[in-house]
Amino acid sequence: MSDLNQTQPTDNEVGDLADFFAQPAAHDGLLDDTDVQIGQRITEARVALDDSVDVVAERVGVTIETFEGWESGGLTVRANHLNRLAGVLGISLSWLIMGRGAEPMADSSELSRLRTDLAAALSRLDDVMNELTVIDQRLAQLDEG
Repeated sequence: MSDLNQTQPTDNEVGDLADFFAQPAAHDGLLDDTDVQIGQRITEARVALDDSVDVVAERVGVTIETFEGWESGGLTVRANHLNRLAGVLGISLSWLIMGRGAEPMADSSELSRLRTDLAAALSRLDDVMNELTVIDQRLAQLDEG
């Protein structure tokens, strides 16, 4: 399987992570609910992509139950899944782990392109349906004649 969905942390993300862990007193109290916070961010990113749990779980390579556990905060996302999860969701690793950086949002240009593609496909489908109706009518006339 290709690693195209995996992203490498940027220098800013590495710096954010290093700063975060270099100052334990600043985040000791936050570590108790990290799984819940990460779960909320996972859900937010998945919803922004307008993907279902099963689709994202399959892309990440985990069961639906595991993914739902991550989203609820009931299961800890293991380190080996963090980078893949960030890549699949199209978010930065620092935002996933700490909530720092740009928040995910639906790609409006992609959304617009998909709507245009859907409209074009529906139009082609209408043309095919009309053509099938004409062929059916012609066959009925030949059967009567």
